[in-house]
Amino acid sequence: MNNSKIEDMIDKMLVKNNTSSEYEVSKDAMKSYLMYPCCSVGWYIEGNKLKSCAEGYELTADIITSIKKPLNDFLESINEEKIYKDGSVIVNCICENKKVICEEITPYLKSFATVYYFIGNMMPVKCSFSPGAYGADNWKYKMTRILEFYKIDSKNDKDKRGQNNNWPDWLINHSGLNKNAFIKNNYLMDCFCDDTFEECKFFIDSKYQEAHKYDNRLIFGKEREENIELMKKWIIRNTKIIIQRSYRILNKFDKEWDVEHENEVREICKYIFKKSGIKEKDIEEYVVSLF
Repeated sequence: MNNSKIEDMIDKMLVKNNTSSEYEVSKDAMKSYLMYPCCSVGWYIEGNKLKSCAEGYELTADIITSIKKPLNDFLESINEEKIYKDGSVIVNCICENKKVICEEITPYLKSFATVYYFIGNMMPVKCSFSPGAYGADNWKYKMTRILEFYKIDSKNDKDKRGQNNNWPDWLINHSGLNKNAFIKNNYLMDCFCDDTFEECKFFIDSKYQEAHKYDNRLIFGKEREENIELMKKWIIRNTKIIIQRSYRILNKFDKEWDVEHENEVREICKYIFKKSGIKEKDIEEYVVSLF
């Protein structure tokens, strides 16, 4: 693809928001949800809600992977000041160079900030997802919980999920007991190891995983350089999966990756990484494969 086509595709992936509402519930975002197979027929937008004519459901939306918790965990690990702001403020600071956040990872943060409000980092949901005590507001946590929700008898098995109690009923009514249909209909297939959708991929190397299986949190050590490399890896992998899912939604592509589509995703990744200031030799390593 030439740069003009890449830029056009990126522009279509980026959610625009000129209102006071959050990006994920903006009109532009809501339009992208109507591109999902599960919402393409019988759904309509009313304000900042997505409504179903037949099912009587009213959906809001949620960011899938937040930047605040992992970034602040990283800053704490290298003895730099945390940023006590919302994710939108942090993203704005990064994009507009308002704050230098560890020079070694600044280009990486710019790449993640670039895709933060892509259609691939948000999805329609019954209610906002409670990230739990560990603040695991990310893909891995949410996908793992979705798998568990499908195993729950929602009428008889209420636990301490709080607002997440609304999810099992919605998931089952949304696509029956077929979790595979839910995953495909929401273009979430790349988060899983294979097409059985039984196991989520790790977003960081397994040796860094905390024992708590939901979190996929970044567990930093005492060595500054090692922590920087870990943060880079987390950013690159999350940036890639957001681009992949955005591409799937935009092109209504729910099949296995083939050479043509995979190459187009690689070109978008390379363009964003280069524009963010990541070194050319590192970019080539990062785009050898998709997430």
